[in-house]
Amino acid sequence: MRRTEWILCAWPGLARIWLRGDWYALLGATAFALVLNAALICTFVWPDLVSPTIRTAAWGLVAVTWLVTGAFSARRLSAGQKSQPENLDDHLLIKAQTEYLQGDWYEAEKSLLLMLQEQPLDADARIMLASLYRHTKRPDLARRELKRLRQQEPTGKWQMEIEHELQRLDRSEEVDDVNAQAA
Repeated sequence: MRRTEWILCAWPGLARIWLRGDWYALLGATAFALVLNAALICTFVWPDLVSPTIRTAAWGLVAVTWLVTGAFSARRLSAGQKSQPENLDDHLLIKAQTEYLQGDWYEAEKSLLLMLQEQPLDADARIMLASLYRHTKRPDLARRELKRLRQQEPTGKWQMEIEHELQRLDRSEEVDDVNAQAA
């Protein structure tokens, strides 16, 4: 493990937040910050507010949490798990997103289709595939993917994005019609 990666182990949850964007790790890091701040306030700001037993217990909780999570993070980083997604689907989605953003439509489509073959109900992959089809001038396929997504999640988190994608499809078809008439 590189020396700079050890810094990520110094705060509970920081390694998972920094390397994976894990929201649960953010909650854990925030909870640790609250316990640490409470221990600091009870010790240095208002020492008469709580008994010495509670202060000692708070510092014990801080120390145990810090040591356990630091050791856990160091073990995960040294095992090389920091750069690997938790499962193959996450890896394929990240790969597809990277290829999509680089404009490598063929590889992005290949990754998304493979992912949907394994997880047909993956809404993230389906909406990205519909957008890819729109970018590659295949509106019929894009509409088909959006229809499937709407059927599997009629009131889901992607409803607004589905509507926006359909509007984009309509606009691009109108532009294509105008260009065809001008030619």
